[in-house]
Amino acid sequence: MIPKNNSGKKFGNSRLSSITRTMKERRNSRALIKIDPSLTHRLFHPRVPVIVCSKFGKDIAAMPANSCSAISDSPPMIALALGKRIRTNRVMRKSLVFSINWISFEPECSRDIILRLAAPFKTSTGAADKLKQNGVPYFLVRGVPVLGQACAFTLCKVNRILSTGDHDLFIASVLHAKALPRDFALDGYWRFQEYKPALYTGSIRRDPLITIQDPNGF
Repeated sequence: MIPKNNSGKKFGNSRLSSITRTMKERRNSRALIKIDPSLTHRLFHPRVPVIVCSKFGKDIAAMPANSCSAISDSPPMIALALGKRIRTNRVMRKSLVFSINWISFEPECSRDIILRLAAPFKTSTGAADKLKQNGVPYFLVRGVPVLGQACAFTLCKVNRILSTGDHDLFIASVLHAKALPRDFALDGYWRFQEYKPALYTGSIRRDPLITIQDPNGF
């Protein structure tokens, strides 16, 4: 049976051949290549890198984290994946509390915090405070470091730690949260007036951070 178009008219053989040829061309132009499964995490880019901070005694750890997500609305819970060998993991295991900080792409000094804290902690300096070492202003809320330039933050308490390959997954309850009133608190959604989320596109790029393009928000 010769197929019909939306108007009910029958397609001729030449028209049908043209449609078939176009469909094949589209499939060929979108042909997918096989990739190394170990690169799967990069398929999730771009992602918003939050800054995770934790304190135990004099040790203060801080770093940007991509693998962080809300996993429960009621009660509010967070899942955060950290590499097993990094210092922030070790400090969090001892303190069992941490903050998550959302940093705006603008101004430049704000997003620069993300890049500075992505660098490994310099143990050779003898310092124990990574935030101070990198000149990042912060204050303590219930004994947990919170960044002075954060557009929002949450305080979290670790409930459980799961081993997931070369990372540990921290399951935590949200104890306390604050956000910019003009940008979030009106209806519980980001309006993107002051807060312009920094999006991490991958470390291979010269400038790995971008942001949303709409200057007027929503």
